[in-house]
Amino acid sequence: MKNIFFLYIPPNNAEAIIHYQDTIINKVSQERIFRYVDQNVKNYLRRIFQDKPIAVWGSRNTPANRSKFEKMEAGDN
Repeated sequence: MKNIFFLYIPPNNAEAIIHYQDTIINKVSQERIFRYVDQNVKNYLRRIFQDKPIAVWGSRNTPANRSKFEKMEAGDN
């Protein structure tokens, strides 16, 4: 079974809609992503995606977002 993620974007949030189009629909080049990750993550992503662009979603580094990310673990649904 594929991983499925639901993302709610309020229809009046133009910034989020543009971000969704730019990074999920159009995907992001690996070069753009690799500036922000260490070599182990780069190697892992290359094994999975080879040289293809990747669908990613970023978020602002706020205390609320940081708290959520720190609770995440590999395999979370």
